[in-house]
Amino acid sequence: IMKACKPNVKAPYKYDSYVISELKFDKKPKIAEVVFTAFEGQKYKLIFCTNGFEEPVKLDIYNKNKSVKKDRKKLYDNSQGIDNNFWTFEPPKSGNYFIDYEVPASADGTPKTGCIVLLISYVSEK
Repeated sequence: IMKACKPNVKAPYKYDSYVISELKFDKKPKIAEVVFTAFEGQKYKLIFCTNGFEEPVKLDIYNKNKSVKKDRKKLYDNSQGIDNNFWTFEPPKSGNYFIDYEVPASADGTPKTGCIVLLISYVSEK
């Protein structure tokens, strides 16, 4: 999956890293979370590639992990006009950011697994 998606990293962006997440679809919806580090003054392009499922998985970026209730803020989500495969992200400050995958129940009721690969690329704004 990563090899198929890597050509989507195009100049002026530079490839940085990737995160692979296995998602489990069963009878109940759930949230899976991944963390990435971003630096102020850089603009990021986040590329999401999927395999093994057809269910719509919503993606949200937060400033804190899902176990922190106080001061946790949603920074980006699908409703802000970001297309499903490519997001640009400009962090308000350097630090860790958390992507929550909202995994719905299996569409046909059969338990299955799928995969999301997140490619992270950046361009320096300074």
